[in-house]
Amino acid sequence: MKNYLWLLAATLGLALTGLGWAQVPGGFAAAPPTDAQVQAAAKFAVLARDPQLKLLGVDQAQRQVVAGMNFRLKLKVEDHGTNRIADAVVWRKLDGKHELTSWQWQPAKPKAKIILGQVIVPTGTGEMRRPWGELISLDLKTRTGKFRNEGDDTVMSFTVMPYAELLHHAASGDLQDFRVGERAIFRLHENDKGEWVWLTYIQDEMNMLNGHKEYFYVDKIDAAKRALDCTWASFDKSFIRQTNVLIETDGETRFWKTGAPAKFSDIKPGDKLRTKTHGAGAGKRRIAWEVFLDDESLLKFQAEQKAVHAARIVKEGAPGYVDESNGTELRLTLFNEGADIAKQLKAGKPIRVAPAGVDRKPTTAPLMATVTATTTKGRETKVTLTLSAAEAKFHPAGLARLWLAE
Repeated sequence: MKNYLWLLAATLGLALTGLGWAQVPGGFAAAPPTDAQVQAAAKFAVLARDPQLKLLGVDQAQRQVVAGMNFRLKLKVEDHGTNRIADAVVWRKLDGKHELTSWQWQPAKPKAKIILGQVIVPTGTGEMRRPWGELISLDLKTRTGKFRNEGDDTVMSFTVMPYAELLHHAASGDLQDFRVGERAIFRLHENDKGEWVWLTYIQDEMNMLNGHKEYFYVDKIDAAKRALDCTWASFDKSFIRQTNVLIETDGETRFWKTGAPAKFSDIKPGDKLRTKTHGAGAGKRRIAWEVFLDDESLLKFQAEQKAVHAARIVKEGAPGYVDESNGTELRLTLFNEGADIAKQLKAGKPIRVAPAGVDRKPTTAPLMATVTATTTKGRETKVTLTLSAAEAKFHPAGLARLWLAE
């Protein structure tokens, strides 16, 4: 009997070698995750474990020739709405039937969290929410505010992280650029209490449309109500985000074409538009402040915003976190919005630097300092400085402002 099983296993091994599977006698060898037998074993494993589970895919597969075949699988599985990874072993018997011999869930990957004093933007599954909303209030001193979630009219509070991207007129901006009532996307993350209050970007409608190369295509025009029925789609209409989008206009709406003022009557069916809209206190109404009949007009607004923000950074300094303060040595992480200044920093370059408060404004007069080292990682720049004198008001996880020396 033993000789028979050995010969059978050897025969199966030769057959699998002919199929292109690498052989390791007595051990596991790699197998294609898309192979029909692997897929059959994976489907059986998930069904045998729990009929409520859903197989999402096979990440890795190995097989072992025995009296039949063992399949060792790394599976992506949906477990009652949560995506998980499982390690399973399935025995395919000589008669072709399967048996699940091992199943083990891999430990869930811990969710990324906001840590004060570090530039962290959690973007994994369940780590962020990005609702459209209508801005209700802003406090520039505390950098906090509220917006109305368009999805359910819930009023949500937020605290703006010091490094948050504030995207206004399709360019970088700051809180003072946004208007109460403005519609935007608010990216939120949980704090230690499980509250979705940490904000890492506000993206206005102009930025969203421009960045995704999307437009509102005019289907119908109601001249009496000065309203537009549109299809929201990509530039070539290969992707349609939404149909029957109603864009309202009123006496405050401005229209733009070739960068110059235009009129509602200049809009024709088939035109593609971009807008800056506000809400009405409830629901998903879009009431336009600005209507752009062409790209040139929006890009003009964008260029103006870029110039405003660049001048603001030169005047107010590049913002960043204090990583370490030790006597006259100071280490900072400069945020992406100050990239124009960060790119000019080199060892030996004189600069000015000051600690800053929650509102990101300097709390003391700037000190002279010299750059001793810089490194760029991702979108942030690490800077090491030698101060002209020790300053006790620089605190790790606190904020600072940095200027090029005049």
